[in-house]
Amino acid sequence: MTVEQYYILFMISFAITLIAQIMVKSRYNKYKQISNSSGINGENIARRILDENGMQDVKIIPTKGTLTDNYNPTKRTVNLSEDIFYGTTIAGIAVAAHECGHAIQHHENYAFLKLRMSMVPVLNITSKFSYAIIMAGYFLGLLGLFKIGIILESVAVLFHVVTLPVEFDASRRGLKQLQSFGIFDSVELSGCRKMLTAAALTYVGAALSAIVSLLRLILMFNNSRRRD
Repeated sequence: MTVEQYYILFMISFAITLIAQIMVKSRYNKYKQISNSSGINGENIARRILDENGMQDVKIIPTKGTLTDNYNPTKRTVNLSEDIFYGTTIAGIAVAAHECGHAIQHHENYAFLKLRMSMVPVLNITSKFSYAIIMAGYFLGLLGLFKIGIILESVAVLFHVVTLPVEFDASRRGLKQLQSFGIFDSVELSGCRKMLTAAALTYVGAALSAIVSLLRLILMFNNSRRRD
């Protein structure tokens, strides 16, 4: 890869990340103002999705903050930010359904989720040392050490790539559940889909940024090797 090609990829990843952030913010701000016609809140829609899929043991917990929503596979809890948990907005319904999509993945042993979960302990270790090793190898001229650091950093890139199918699939599962209940009209479902599509783009941007960052390190390594 040439330096010119690297900068083209960098600009593409930067543009996608920026567009995704703008889309998420604008769509969330729009749909958090619109309540669903059924008047059901995030907690109740999450409970219904979980119960329909045989996960009565999974708890739904309100959490502080905005968009701090997540599914914890270890504790088996769907954690919803308070505005999502108590709110009846289209944005809240979409987010709650997405997190329940992750719970369904876990319940059904979805392969990519299992792979991502298995990578977390390794990532926790490599993320602490990869850049220190890279910088030490680069400034000390130790190419072997530099290469080891790049290999360790590749784990983070792989994690971002594996995250993509996990997030897209969770949204697909969540939307499928909302459609199956028959309590939301086409406009509400369209709003949920737009919300989750924008959110998914942020993961695409993150993955591209991680790939571009790795390519930059590889270019640095190749330049150092040529000087030697």
